[in-house]
Amino acid sequence: MVLRFLPLAVAAAVLLLAGLNPLPFPLFWDHQDKLHHVLGFLALGWALRRTNPRLGLAGYLLFGLSVAVGIELVQWAWLPQRTASLADVAAGMVGVGFAWWWRPGWAALGGQRATP
Repeated sequence: MVLRFLPLAVAAAVLLLAGLNPLPFPLFWDHQDKLHHVLGFLALGWALRRTNPRLGLAGYLLFGLSVAVGIELVQWAWLPQRTASLADVAAGMVGVGFAWWWRPGWAALGGQRATP
C-alpha cells in the first residue's frame, strides 16, 4: 500500500530539488525553463493519478498550484539568484492539467481502468 505513494514522493522530491536548488540550471534557449516546468509537473500529475485515480480536475489543479506557488514563493523569499515568476506557475499548471486531461492514456500505460 505504501509503495503506491512512491512515484508521487519521487516526483515531488525531484521537483523540489530542482526548484529549490540555489543555482539555476543552464539554459540553451529562451524559456527552456517553462518546458522543464511542464514536464516536471506532468510527471507529478502522472504520479498523482497513480495514487488517487478518481481525483477530479479541481484536485489536480489545487495540488499542482500549491506545489508551484510554494516553490516560487521560496525562490522569491530565500533564493535571490533564482527568479520567481507567475509564468513558471502557469507552466506547472499546464503540465498538471495535461496529466489530468490525458488520464485515459495514463490508465492504458499503467494498466488501470480509465475513470470519467
